[in-house]
Amino acid sequence: MGLDPVGTQNFIEYIRKLRSELGVTVLVSSHQLSEIEEICDYFFVIKDRKLYRYSEISQSTLRIFLADISSDVRTSLEKLAVVKQNSVLIANDDKKLSALFELISKEKLIILKITVEKNSKNIFAG
Repeated sequence: MGLDPVGTQNFIEYIRKLRSELGVTVLVSSHQLSEIEEICDYFFVIKDRKLYRYSEISQSTLRIFLADISSDVRTSLEKLAVVKQNSVLIANDDKKLSALFELISKEKLIILKITVEKNSKNIFAG
């Protein structure tokens, strides 16, 4: 948004007014994730001129921390989720989660911890 705090708040109120009074869809481009969460229902990430990610802002993401991940297993995990160091980020989606946990079980990976995070924290993951 590139606005000062007062300008940002005015912009957010204006977008809310447009949505409620006119029922229009508004496309906002910003890296200010906390403000985006206040006014947006969905996010899109465009990378190399292509749609890279799409999700509802309200959808949660699971971060699964794993003990040692070999490069072979990492490649398999990356087909299902975003892998960052020794953790996996995956949308809270039954099909993908089921496949991920099947892979974790098959590869006998050790789960150290699982956390639930807001999707906006992970918009640019990967």
